[in-house]
Amino acid sequence: VPNDPRAPAADWIGMVHSVATAIGSWRALHVGAGRGDLLLGGALAARRRGLGFQLHATEANPNRFAALLQHAEANGIDPAGQDFRQAEIGADPDQPPPRGGTVQDLLEGGPRWDWVRIALP
Repeated sequence: VPNDPRAPAADWIGMVHSVATAIGSWRALHVGAGRGDLLLGGALAARRRGLGFQLHATEANPNRFAALLQHAEANGIDPAGQDFRQAEIGADPDQPPPRGGTVQDLLEGGPRWDWVRIALP
């Protein structure tokens, strides 16, 4: 993991800690999810702990979004049962990007989050 350019070791450690301390289920939001390595890794760890999971992810790049869907299916996660969006997400409510929304809207979409990662371009 430390040599993986897609995610630093600290990101993996934080994700694993969030799964280890989750109670009942694991709820995650990843803005700029790419192929979904961290998010899907967390879902698999949650499954191994016997936790249900709810995944929320956005990815603007169509090729990476397609890879996210493929990786989810390859790991037995039905993308239709999750909130995966091919969209660009911004931070300014007065200037939402095309096909997207704001990070604030996503964060307010649920009562609690076990893990949140916002990847900047």
